[in-house]
Amino acid sequence: MSNGVLKKTGIGLASFKGPYDQVAKFPARVFKAAFTTEQVTLEMQGIKISGMLIWTINRVGNGPFNAYKTLGADLSSSEPRHANDTLVSMSSAIVRNCIANSTIEQMLRERSKVCQAIKKEMFEVVKGWGVWLETVEITDVEISSGQLFKDMQAEYREKMKKESEFYRLQVESEINEIRGKSNLVMEQKRKDANLERTLYKNKIDQEIAEEIDKHQAELSIIYQAKQKILNEYENWVNQTSHENEKALQVIEDQMSTARA
Repeated sequence: MSNGVLKKTGIGLASFKGPYDQVAKFPARVFKAAFTTEQVTLEMQGIKISGMLIWTINRVGNGPFNAYKTLGADLSSSEPRHANDTLVSMSSAIVRNCIANSTIEQMLRERSKVCQAIKKEMFEVVKGWGVWLETVEITDVEISSGQLFKDMQAEYREKMKKESEFYRLQVESEINEIRGKSNLVMEQKRKDANLERTLYKNKIDQEIAEEIDKHQAELSIIYQAKQKILNEYENWVNQTSHENEKALQVIEDQMSTARA
């Protein structure tokens, strides 16, 4: 710089310095600025939001010169406090405005909208300061009232409890249904097994009865044959005895005749 006019800028620049020239050096790295701000929502309930800004020096055109003019020599330090405080103040104001025009649920669920609002409102402004806003992150959204936070959780807990109870009842119903079907299947199998056992027993009993009848018929035939043989033998004995008696009678008659 010479007489407040930028002559040359760059990263790792090497140049000759005149007797009336000024040199400003500061790190070309990325900086982080954390912020926390608190405001009431449309429901008049306190919300505290924490986040961080990631920024660096705009290297395009007169960006480094504008940064030096706006933020000062504090940029040469490892932690540019003045620059961070300026950016944090601006972002906190934007966040407080977002909170004031939103509901608690919107703040809890729509963090990206807060980030987009900060980027939209800050980007062009800080670009003129020679600052390049890399990103904005919301790290935490907290309800200031602990009782309100518990009350909001109570509805969710009750909902989860109902869903859990409904799921438990549904599972029990499915288990009972499966158990009922299984019992019916087992009962049917038991009936089929008993029927098959009964049919098999009747079949065996019938075969045994048939075998018994068959043997009884054979025994009856054997008994009849035996009885026939006994009758024939008795008749033969009677006939033989009668013939023997006749022969003896003839012999006796002949002996009586011979004596006479």
